[in-house]
Amino acid sequence: MNSDQKIYQAVPIKLLVEGNFAPRLLAALKDLLPLSVVVSRFSSQMSTGMSGVLTSDRSVCKNSTLLSTDTLVLPSTAPDNILRGPLKIEFSDLDQVPWPFRGRELESEVSVLPVQLKLDSDEIVLARCDGQPIWTMANRHGMAIFRSAFPLLDIAEGGSFSLAFSDQFFVQNLPLLHLLRRIGSAAIGDVPPLRAAFMFDDPNLHWPTYGRVDYREVVTRSRKNNYHVSFATIPLDTWYTHRSTAEIFKQNPDAISLLVHGNNHSKNELARQHLASDRTALVSQALERIVKLEQSTGLGVCRVMVPPHGGCSADMLGALAQGGFEGACISAGSLMAHNPQASWISTLGFLPAENIEGCTVLPRAAFTGRARNAALICAYLGRPIVLRGHQDDLKNGIELLDELAGFVNGLGPVNWTKLSSLMRMSFTQRHEGQICYLTPLAPRVDFEVPATAQHLVITPPPWARDGGCRINFAGGSVRVCAGESWSLVGREGRRIQVVHETATTPVKPLRAARTPASLIVRRLLTEGRDRFLPA
Repeated sequence: MNSDQKIYQAVPIKLLVEGNFAPRLLAALKDLLPLSVVVSRFSSQMSTGMSGVLTSDRSVCKNSTLLSTDTLVLPSTAPDNILRGPLKIEFSDLDQVPWPFRGRELESEVSVLPVQLKLDSDEIVLARCDGQPIWTMANRHGMAIFRSAFPLLDIAEGGSFSLAFSDQFFVQNLPLLHLLRRIGSAAIGDVPPLRAAFMFDDPNLHWPTYGRVDYREVVTRSRKNNYHVSFATIPLDTWYTHRSTAEIFKQNPDAISLLVHGNNHSKNELARQHLASDRTALVSQALERIVKLEQSTGLGVCRVMVPPHGGCSADMLGALAQGGFEGACISAGSLMAHNPQASWISTLGFLPAENIEGCTVLPRAAFTGRARNAALICAYLGRPIVLRGHQDDLKNGIELLDELAGFVNGLGPVNWTKLSSLMRMSFTQRHEGQICYLTPLAPRVDFEVPATAQHLVITPPPWARDGGCRINFAGGSVRVCAGESWSLVGREGRRIQVVHETATTPVKPLRAARTPASLIVRRLLTEGRDRFLPA
């Protein structure tokens, strides 16, 4: 993504940086936000017209008459690059703390131990570590003065935002993101509502159970504890369907759903350097197998690809978008591992959804590890909470899902739904008076226009091939151009669907090569292992 192709294109955010603070992190944020960074020794003249200040000069902040904007004071010492922790972080239960973290006790890795913060009389503590303040705030002359005991954690060479603000590392960069949200609220706007799903890789419809996964039990527990489970099924497995198992899915679409897991489930089948014709043929065969399943059972399968082992090249993502898929679900780490030279790596993990080669990509995180931290990070950034695993993750019972769902539901009202619906809730929005500006981050977006808006303006994302899209609404549809104001006055209902027409044109399907017998045997043996070893 180039610096002139920002998703957010509203009022500029001007940040004065005094010192050498995380240059790669700030460069990545500049590629995403209308952010301009002025690096200079602090002066009162330089602060004029600035939206915010990053400084290590605490004396300036104590003399608050020099300040005309919100400020974050960081330690002047640089990180020693020795990862430490995890440290136990205790967030205060105050309104000034970002809402997902408020009142929580979490663990975070850090790159350097915190410096000691001596509190001023007007400071409140936003977070502590081992009882000592590590993040504070004071309100002076109407300006918020934040202090952090940690320096910023920069993006490593060849790394991404997702690694510098993740379930493992988040405490060092949270104060910066909180500052940017305060000073750039008009520019950044609102993120989508809370949305979530659980996901299991590999299960098929050959029997009402798959290893430790019992579809009937999943339905019962999901209704009781309010969650949705998607199963990424392998197209190669569609050679047989157990009728009663298909009925479980058919009768409970609000609780369980299906999506696509590769094609033959061979090693790196979506990550290899295929010829363009081979990519098209692979995508065509996967969809052909899924369509046959749908036709024989009456089921619907989400057109969302989950690559086996997360391996997927950027070229294959483009083939998925052209071949009829709405998108893919891949972790940022997997995207980085299989596309190490890609220009978009540094910005991964900030937006509600990625878009790579015209393909919308949602994130996912493992059930194991710091799943709760991952859920909080996604909630804060407006990303869907997709937690995934395999049947063996239920070795101690389905209570794992119940507990995780209870944590996620504790964040507020959550849209638990299938992956294609999560995909269609990928957007950013901002408001100026009675105008709502909507930027879709997927080729097809479902959106409820706020009641206060009288006009809607579609801001096209950088990947859109032209500025046109179609708005479907109750009673009709209309085609609009980028930046054109569409009046909502007198229209019934506020639910609309925005479709970028150029992104929906499929390529001609090609026939794939016959699946080698070795892959069929391998898949049968793997399924046998999953089914019988747990017993």
